[in-house]
Amino acid sequence: CKAIEEYYEPALCMMYKAYGEDVPHIDIANLLNDLGGTWADMQKTEKAITFYNQSLNIYKKLPGSNKSVDMAKVLDKLGNAYLMQGDKEKAQQYNTDALEMKYRIYGKDTKNADIGCTLNNFGSICRASDQLK
Repeated sequence: CKAIEEYYEPALCMMYKAYGEDVPHIDIANLLNDLGGTWADMQKTEKAITFYNQSLNIYKKLPGSNKSVDMAKVLDKLGNAYLMQGDKEKAQQYNTDALEMKYRIYGKDTKNADIGCTLNNFGSICRASDQLK
């Protein structure tokens, strides 16, 4: 894929050189998230999950990670990737983690598009589980 080979991979190498491979940095987490999304778009969910997990691991090390919108979105994406693989249990868990984080960020009674996206993901899990009644 041109985006990966010509842009994302060189950018990742440059960021590792600039920030260090062992230093958690939001730019690296965001780029790994983008790489995961690109792989997911190509239906390569195993690679997507690998990059999403790398991104998630960095977000967890950043200050304020328990209230990070970006981290919550990665949790959503991991849930979606596992659902694409047919692993509804992991999809449910990652989306639950994302929803709990979004409630901490926005408040449980807030009407918010990010919360709506995660609730939509639960609908997809339910539909995939044939639990519609």
